[in-house]
Amino acid sequence: LGDVYKRQVGISPAGVQQAFSDPHYTDVLEHNYQLSLAYNTKSVPSFIVNDEYLLTGVQPCDTWSKLFDKILKTK
Repeated sequence: LGDVYKRQVGISPAGVQQAFSDPHYTDVLEHNYQLSLAYNTKSVPSFIVNDEYLLTGVQPCDTWSKLFDKILKTK
């Protein structure tokens, strides 16, 4: 798997292993995994924004802009 990362995105296998063994990243991945379960995501890509809004599939820029505007108005 490490060779795939290196070839496709330029990350060294050692860097991948280091990230997977770092408790910070483990916590982040677990948090994101729990969010995906809570939102019952089944499509790729799925985006959970601010732990509150779910966008699935490829979205046009206008959809993202409207979401960000909505978030900014509620702050």
